[in-house]
Amino acid sequence: MTTSPPGYTIRRCGVADVPAVVEFHSARTGAEDGEDFDLVARDPDAGPAWSAIAVHDATDTIVASLTLLDEQVRIGDTTIPAGQVEMVASDPAHEGRGLIRALMEWSERESRRRGHLIQPMVGIPYFYRQFGYAYAAPLTTWADVRGLPESTGPSCTVRRALGADAADVQALIEHAQRSAVVSMTPSPRCVGWIIDRAGSDAWVVERNDEIVGFGRSLPVAEGHAVGDLVGGDEAVLELCRHLGESGLRVQRRPGATDGNVPAWLRPIRDPHAGWLLARVPDVVALLERLRPELQRRLDAGSVDTLPERLVISSYRSHVVAEITDRRLGPFMSGGTMQAPVSAGGAGIPPDAWAPLVLGPFGATGLEERHPDVLLGNARQLMAVLFPPVTSDFMTFYMTD
Repeated sequence: MTTSPPGYTIRRCGVADVPAVVEFHSARTGAEDGEDFDLVARDPDAGPAWSAIAVHDATDTIVASLTLLDEQVRIGDTTIPAGQVEMVASDPAHEGRGLIRALMEWSERESRRRGHLIQPMVGIPYFYRQFGYAYAAPLTTWADVRGLPESTGPSCTVRRALGADAADVQALIEHAQRSAVVSMTPSPRCVGWIIDRAGSDAWVVERNDEIVGFGRSLPVAEGHAVGDLVGGDEAVLELCRHLGESGLRVQRRPGATDGNVPAWLRPIRDPHAGWLLARVPDVVALLERLRPELQRRLDAGSVDTLPERLVISSYRSHVVAEITDRRLGPFMSGGTMQAPVSAGGAGIPPDAWAPLVLGPFGATGLEERHPDVLLGNARQLMAVLFPPVTSDFMTFYMTD
């Protein structure tokens, strides 16, 4: 049960609360954010129960809010249920009272109730690391348009996306993201919200009445930019041409174009390029869900001598799986293990699990970067089971 800070009540949002929460978000961060909350809250497949609110007891007013979206993360051929925190806001007059911490506790409990095994999110620098999140995987990068070439492929047309396009757009995104080992693809329902929201404009590129490209642009007041691009080179080119190349910034996704970076795009060197935050609430449950994928990696990899069991410690607890005839057995939980290397295992601290399964460094890369990632004699096995992976995450909001 979530503990409410003194003078406040933390509770699930109800139908009757929706107008007040919309008004709260609109006043706090802009009308578009209020409309975003309304899209989710009034969707029969989501609804206000996906959100929690903090109510000031003395005035009976809403002073903070948070929404937990259902998502799915694909790792190889395995789909992982995930929960993403979005639409977080608090009244400045009530900050410093522990309201966001209490709402995050609610989201963690709610996420467990819904069976989420990964909790990804995009947030402001550092803040969510206080709640066990770690920077896990890079997001998209940006590029400037140098000058658009003439189109050489079949003619395409660009139009605004419609709600009826959601399923086709979702399928296009999912197909493009197959080039990455790890991905998060919005559901058709979430794509519908992306199309309908007022804070960005959604576009589709058609060829012979078939949707072959998608992207969304920000209002000029927020910078001339287009992102979340999927489709081949010609589709991306046609959309950029439609929006106008002068001052246009393009958000590049791994599956946006057909291969190498087109010559008409100049990558922007940004040392602070965005990273996805994530946490793993139940390591045993996640590894057991991933066991088929881990077995595929073991079958395809090379390990000189396999141990009789895989042991990975998070120091306050550990997991173990027996290995028989090169087959991984079920993952089981164990107690405190402060010296995993001495036990023939590896040490992965709690905040390194999300980077381990989602990120570009893999087990050996994390060992180089974190003094408390210790692989010992399990290094070769851990390198096979947890290699560096490519990733592509598309979220409700365009990421910087």
